[in-house]
This record gives sequence, C-alpha cells and structure tokens, in this order.
Amino acid sequence: MRPSFALSAATALLVSSLVHTSHAQQLCNGYAELCAKSYDKVAFATTHNAFASSAGALGANQNNDIAIQLKDGIRALMLDSYNPPTGNTGEIQLCHTACTLLDGGTLSKALEQIKKFLENNPNEVITIFFENAGNLAASQFQTVYTAVGMDKYAHTQPTASGTWPTLGEMIATGKRLVSFIDSGADANVPWLMSEYDYIFETPYSIPRDTPYPCTVDRPKDQRRQLYVLNHFVSGTLNLNGQAIDVPQPGLANVTNAIDLTNHINNCQGTFLQIPNFIAVDFYEQGSILQATAAVNGVAWNGKEPTQPAPFTNTTSAAHYKMLLQSSSLAAVVLSSIVLVGYLAPVTEAHSWLECVNWQFKNPDKEDWTEKGGECQGYARRFPLGHKFASMDSSPARHYQQDNKNPEDAPPCSDGKSGKEKGMDETLAEPRDAAYDRKNWGKMTVTKVGDQLCLRWPAKTHGNEKSMVVVSLSKNANGKDPNQKWFSSNVVAKLPYKNCSGSGSKDATPCGGCFAVPVRASGDYVLQWRWELNHNEFYTSCADVRIGSK
Repeated sequence: MRPSFALSAATALLVSSLVHTSHAQQLCNGYAELCAKSYDKVAFATTHNAFASSAGALGANQNNDIAIQLKDGIRALMLDSYNPPTGNTGEIQLCHTACTLLDGGTLSKALEQIKKFLENNPNEVITIFFENAGNLAASQFQTVYTAVGMDKYAHTQPTASGTWPTLGEMIATGKRLVSFIDSGADANVPWLMSEYDYIFETPYSIPRDTPYPCTVDRPKDQRRQLYVLNHFVSGTLNLNGQAIDVPQPGLANVTNAIDLTNHINNCQGTFLQIPNFIAVDFYEQGSILQATAAVNGVAWNGKEPTQPAPFTNTTSAAHYKMLLQSSSLAAVVLSSIVLVGYLAPVTEAHSWLECVNWQFKNPDKEDWTEKGGECQGYARRFPLGHKFASMDSSPARHYQQDNKNPEDAPPCSDGKSGKEKGMDETLAEPRDAAYDRKNWGKMTVTKVGDQLCLRWPAKTHGNEKSMVVVSLSKNANGKDPNQKWFSSNVVAKLPYKNCSGSGSKDATPCGGCFAVPVRASGDYVLQWRWELNHNEFYTSCADVRIGSK
C-alpha cells in the first residue's frame, strides 16, 4: 500500500471503486488513457514563468494569463516568488528578474485562478513549480495556500523514490495539486516538496541560435525519477550593468514546433525516460499540446490554444526608456517597442515561389541566376516554359491570403479567383498528379538533413525588409493542413531580399536555403509565405517527398 494513501479498508474500497469509475467514464487531464498512468509516467504541458503575461512587457514570457493557460490545456505552471514590495504587508509577489521589470501580481491572485479551475474541472491534476527568488519560508506559502483554500487539494509524496499514484487515484482522493519549490522546503509543510529531491532539470539558459541541450543541469549531474525539459530561448539585455535574459516571442513559432519535437526526441533518447514537464514560452505558438499528447502516447484532442489579441504599444516606451537608459541596447529595444504598433502602407505585390529545389552549379557560390544553377523541384501544377518572373497576368500566379483573417483563408491557392494556367495549388491525390503532367514541373525529392534552396522573383520588392516563412507539415486526412497548422510547423525564416542583382527589378532572382529537419520520412506539404506588410500575406504551396538518410 502506498504510504500517501494510508486508508481504512472501507475507504480504500471506495477509492478503488471511484478510480474504476473514473477510468471507465472520465477523462484524466483530458484523456481517458491517462487515468491509469502514474503521475511520474505522464507528460504535462508547462508554461515557463506562467505569471509573466503582461502584454508587450519586456520580460513577458507568456501572452495569456494563467486562467487561459489552464483552459487551453497547460497543466504545470512555473512561478517566481519574491518578497513583498515596500508598503505591502506580507503578501508574496510574483515577478520576473525584478518586480520593477515585470510585476505579475500576488501569489494569492494566481492561486485564486488555479483554485477556480480545479473547482470547475474535477478531473484535472495541476503542478506548480516555485522558484524561491525571495528566499521565503515555507510557512509563508502555507499561509497563502490556507487563506485561498488550496491546501485541501495539496498532494504529499512522502519519499522521492516511492511509487506515485495514478492520475485516476489523485482525482478520486481530491489531492490534485502537486507543489514543488527549488529551495527552502520544510518538513513542517510536507506538501511543498523540495523539487530536486524528486526532479532534475535540463539547462534553462538557452541563448538563441544554440543547440538545445539534453544534459542534467540541476541538481548537478544527478538523475531523478522525473524531469523538466526546459525549452525556451532568450536574448541578452544589459540593464544597468546586469545581463538579463529577454524572451524571444518572434521565434516561438519555430522554437515551439519542429525544434521542440527534435528536443523531446533527443532527450528521450539520451535519458531513456519521458520528459514529465515540457516548459515553453508563448505556449499558444507552435505545437506544445500536440507534442505533449505524442509523448503520452495519445491522439491529440484537437483543442487549439487561445490566440491573444494583437498588441499595440503606445504608452509604455517612456517606462522602458527609464529602465534602459544606461543600456547600449536601449535604442534598439525602444525602436522595436515603438514599431510593434506600426502598420506599413499596403503595397500591391506580385511574388511567388518559382522553385523549391534550386541546385547551385558551384556549391561554394550562392547564385540565383539562370547561369548559377537549375531547378530540380517546383510548386504544384507549375507550368514550365515561361520566362522567369513572367507569370504575372491578372490574377497573378501568387495567391494573396485574406489580410485581416489569414487563418480563415485557404492556405494554398485554389485557383477559383482566376483562370491562369496552373494557378490551382490545392491538394492533388495522388500527390504526383500535380507534377510532370501537361508540362508541369517535377516534385521535390530530398532526404533528411539535406539542404533545400527556394527561389522567387523580387518583383521590385527586393529591397523590402521582410521575411519568407517556410513551413513543412503532413496533410491531414487527405486535405491540406490549415493555416494554423502550417504556422505551428515553421522550419525556416528567410530574408526576402536575398537576391542576385538589383532588387528594384521585377525579374531579379532571390532565394534562401534551409536544412530539411530530422524527422520521419514521407510526403510533406511545403508552404512559402511572404508577409510584405502587416497582415498582408502571399503564399505558394509545394509537395516534398522526404526520404531517410
């Protein structure tokens, strides 16, 4: 019998009955299959600095607040606890790095949100991680838990090496809240457990453009029964002589998509155990929920996370200027803040994806001209024999998504708005039917790890400071992935103006390359998506057959 469930025979029988009922009729954390799994064998989607959700704030790690995070499927929350600021009598504060940089409010407010969720969702198990930055006593947390009424949900795991209850058992007993603290644990508050007795973590400081590590960071070189996979990148800001890690929301679509899948797979292979807590920034970007379901061996329930309202910052630049006045990066940061709300003038554009697999004649020289290489793979139903950049009749080959609501528009051109030959880019089955027919170009065939180089015409916009977003996704049920799915599977962001020659000319060839991600072989849909202006998108679709090495 588990020490944490020292019950009378009658009570044990009742619990057993309840557990059996929950297995048969209930979901546990959204999936019936998880009810019979012990807590240490389950993966939980986790938000790094869950409280840090102030819209547009320099230190914000999330866009949605805790209540929305829980509603969307987040099941573990990381909270940084600090001493109360001057004038506050005894309340624990949640802050990022410093309360002057980002003050996320009081712990009691956060616990009220979590309590409400637990009350309204009796089949959910939640985990809280406390970083005790303020060196607070465990009794201070106990006071807040008791005042809010959270102590009744608190689970105690007596020994770090003991057997954990199943989610079904935790739900049946009502002990559905697991709380860990990185320092300051006290045996007199047994439910606030010392994290590193039970859990190890991978490194939490991951600079952008560096590999994602699968090493034991805390406690140093010591494995535990469970582990946290820290998966978030940061830039560095020098603030008053102090180096501060700054979240990178602009990279979240890549960080939380294929990068996340690869990181999970690599660490599972290294540690030979599943990551129990997959911690990310800006969780609604990418595919954290799908990835967590895959780790748990269940089919994702299809519930999409809440997308935050567009943020326009018009008031806080002065505040940031005060914080950053001594920083060499102040001008750069302030410029980015001001430009968040800037809408560029809408300009008509005429570009599209000409080639999916451009092969340079000289591998050591990037040359997008006809003399510099040849195309070995095209977009769907792409007519050959035309002059480069000449497919610009009305309507043009390019497909412009709806400016205001791109998620509601088809991700690939369906050709319904015009008669140009080959304009229809919607899915063809079999896939090969869109290639090598009626003088159409051939499909791209490549291997994992190989380089794919895409080529497009500048169409007078080669000097634009804009990006091409490249996504790779499998088709869903014989249909093209929707735009949200494409946006969750970004594999590259390429500068649009990477051209051979003057970008002011229509026929100036431009392009960019990326490495095919290490993933299962098969047929994938590639989307080339160019955002010329704010909310003005142009897309082309192609199919890529990826073989294993």
